[in-house]
Amino acid sequence: ANGQPLQADANGSYGRVTVTWPGPSGYSAASAGPFSEMLPEASVAADGSYTINGLSPGSYIVEFHPPTQEHAGQWWDNKPDWVSATTLKLKAGESRTGVDAQLALGASISGTVTGADGKPLELTNGWNMSGYAVAFQLLSNGTYQRAEKAPITVDGSYEFRGLPAGTYKVRFEPFGSAHPDTYWGDVSELELAASLSLTAGQSHTDIDTQLPVGASISGKVTGANGEPLVAGKYSMLGAVHTMKLSAEGRYMWKEHVEIEEDGSYTISGLSAGTYKVEFRPYDGVHEAEWWENKPDEVSATPITLTASQALVEVDAELALAGEPTTEPTPTPTAGVLVNTVRPSVSGFAVVGASLRAKPGSWSVADAKFAYQWFVGGQKVSGATASSLKLTKAHVGKTVRVEVTASKAGSASVKALSSSTGKVAYASSLSVKAAAKSKGKVEFAVVVKSNKSAARGKVAVYFGSKKLKTVSLNSKGKATVKLSKQAKGKKSYTIKYLGYGTAAPVSKTVKVTVK
Repeated sequence: ANGQPLQADANGSYGRVTVTWPGPSGYSAASAGPFSEMLPEASVAADGSYTINGLSPGSYIVEFHPPTQEHAGQWWDNKPDWVSATTLKLKAGESRTGVDAQLALGASISGTVTGADGKPLELTNGWNMSGYAVAFQLLSNGTYQRAEKAPITVDGSYEFRGLPAGTYKVRFEPFGSAHPDTYWGDVSELELAASLSLTAGQSHTDIDTQLPVGASISGKVTGANGEPLVAGKYSMLGAVHTMKLSAEGRYMWKEHVEIEEDGSYTISGLSAGTYKVEFRPYDGVHEAEWWENKPDEVSATPITLTASQALVEVDAELALAGEPTTEPTPTPTAGVLVNTVRPSVSGFAVVGASLRAKPGSWSVADAKFAYQWFVGGQKVSGATASSLKLTKAHVGKTVRVEVTASKAGSASVKALSSSTGKVAYASSLSVKAAAKSKGKVEFAVVVKSNKSAARGKVAVYFGSKKLKTVSLNSKGKATVKLSKQAKGKKSYTIKYLGYGTAAPVSKTVKVTVK
């Protein structure tokens, strides 16, 4: 700032100078920067000089990085951001000199972040920090860009240093799910946040915030007919995603969570506002859908959350891919033969088992029924009984039944059931439980399917509470170890969650905890 060379940092560096290509004309994405690649750069010498070699002919913008936070970085020619930076146009073999910079003193922003109780935020994951404060800088094109990130320390304090003069907004991003991300000014969106103006070397202190308790959305996701979902890609059941209505009237993607092994989910740390919720299965069998049973974001039912509200039972029963689009007629015209409740298929979709057709409900009590089974969407020749025995040929395919109702004096009417999940091989689950000392319990688990070691995960439950999940090894085995279990006789449920063509299975075992 005084025209003298910069002082080196603790590592002996006097700073860096980098070049990149400017963005195209009118480029104004708030979250993006200039177009960049791995281009040559230079270290600053003790006398402040630098030279960048090896540049191809073309247009460049230059950024100066000071060695410490005493000074602020800048772009050539004395510009605060990449948007307003002066472009250098180099010819082949040209040596451009005089691309100098006199760096201004850096400004700073500091304050304290507390929870809703006025105390420092709880530490998570064993870290010695509770989150981040993020500074957004107003660029010359009128948009804000993420500029700096500072840790929120154990006592709740944070500090940004070395900021260029300009206008900023600050967002607080706590770890964990107790509190939502919040901007200074107690709002959840950048557009509504209060701004700070900084001059060179200025210190803005006491930029404090007390974070509200986050709202939450929870529920359970199942497959067709309430059956559990089966793990698919990533060995997960699926995910639940949220979109929030912004101040500009657009829905923007926000938080998402994995669907737990029992189908439950909880999305916490949400700010007050209006949301839409999407349910995405990973099994390749069921269709994604939005709350409440809507096919897309446009038609999805909005959910409005107040601060700290815990909204429960936002559930979804996902339809299988290719479900019939025609619906039964619940209030038919008298004397007309129509289906009022769709036919269904009962039984377990595993090899060796038999599925049974239920004709559903019809407007005429004395109708007669005929059946036709479909596997993988194809009619099965000769499969016209009210039941169908599953074989290896059916594995990986869904099953449904078509019911034809007839009555003398009326035209026959067809109705199609929903599909089952994909047919799988039955799985066998062997569990040996052993009570160790001081509340420790171990379960030795072996899972087989189709005479081979199964893949996937097993979970241990005590009642409805999931205690632990582990993956099977290549031999289909796993050891689940629990600690700090209360003494006495206990019943635990071990669940194999299914994987690929291996069906889920569970077993309850009793253990006397020592």
